[in-house]
Amino acid sequence: MEQLNLLYPKLKTIKGGWLLYKAPGGWGRRKLSLVPPEDCGYTGKILRAACKGPIYIAPLQEQLDTNPLPPTSETFSNMTKALCQKCKTLYPLQVLADHIKSCEITAVEDSVEESDHLDSDGNEPKGTKSPVDHTCPICLKTFPYETIEIHASSCGESADSHSEVADEVLPGCSAKIVDEWQSIPDPIKAMSLYRETQLRNHATQAPLSLYMDMRSTPAERDGALISFYKKTRVEWARPLYCKLEGDCAVGEGVTRFFFSTCIDRLKSGFSVNLSNIGVTRLFEGEVDHLVPSASPFLVDSDLFVVAGRILGHSFIHGGPCLSGLSPAFVHVLLGGNPETATVQLNDCPDLDIRETVKLLEKSELSNEEKNTVQDLAYA
Repeated sequence: MEQLNLLYPKLKTIKGGWLLYKAPGGWGRRKLSLVPPEDCGYTGKILRAACKGPIYIAPLQEQLDTNPLPPTSETFSNMTKALCQKCKTLYPLQVLADHIKSCEITAVEDSVEESDHLDSDGNEPKGTKSPVDHTCPICLKTFPYETIEIHASSCGESADSHSEVADEVLPGCSAKIVDEWQSIPDPIKAMSLYRETQLRNHATQAPLSLYMDMRSTPAERDGALISFYKKTRVEWARPLYCKLEGDCAVGEGVTRFFFSTCIDRLKSGFSVNLSNIGVTRLFEGEVDHLVPSASPFLVDSDLFVVAGRILGHSFIHGGPCLSGLSPAFVHVLLGGNPETATVQLNDCPDLDIRETVKLLEKSELSNEEKNTVQDLAYA
């Protein structure tokens, strides 16, 4: 309880009790189920058993305060902080980006600067424009200071009519590049331009931080990777900061090691004990013919969502790709019709089924072989 109050100080003010709930895997709306406490309350054993997914705290008689914590909260004591250049206040990197958008200290400075340009009657001289209003360099429209950055970040992404104006006012602006990569016939060049655009658009955002303890067990490291990629509403094109605890390696080599480890886990499996198996494999079969596992448990656990985020994250940051997939699966994955996919015998990961299908290559079958094929067809 003391640890929860330390991590979530707003729980200290809750009166009337609260309970923990968890949600099953899957998409869309999910019904929460109660995590029953013991007679002495919630113990570490109960929380560890329920921590396979998000846990929700539900007060019984009050509403939990959802207002942001102040930057001086003890919850942020161990987080990396940076100084806001507007209000000169230290904020954790996780909340600094949102704070910058709403920080209004600059408005005071603007009003002071503006007063220096007023005439003797306190009016703005003719032919000058208020510093509060700014012109977007892409669409040439005027917007208030508070909203110009938000508008400019998305201006022109879907408006082709402004592309010529944008190129004239700001050559090489992102609005033109976003559309340009889609029209490049060479897929390698298109992917490269798309990657550069995404990284440039998010280069000033707070970095995503990942700490991997090399002294921990493989299961603990893989569990940390899964938890990292199960986060929702994350912009994966943000800068990435990786650190290996217990290892002196630094720089880009750590990032390459991180992505190589993630791709290797997709091929060989995660060392986590899910569904009572030692290694959880998302893909099955032989090399160059890997296909997704048909386990309903893996689908419900959102691990394939994790796999998709790993692949996209590695691509954006120039990491390795997932090779060895079945050509038939890649055909369907990229939008091809399953009816036109060329399925080979090697695409079947089950060797018993593969031997049965192989019987169809024979011109004549014995009664026993016919029964075997018939049983497989009925299945």
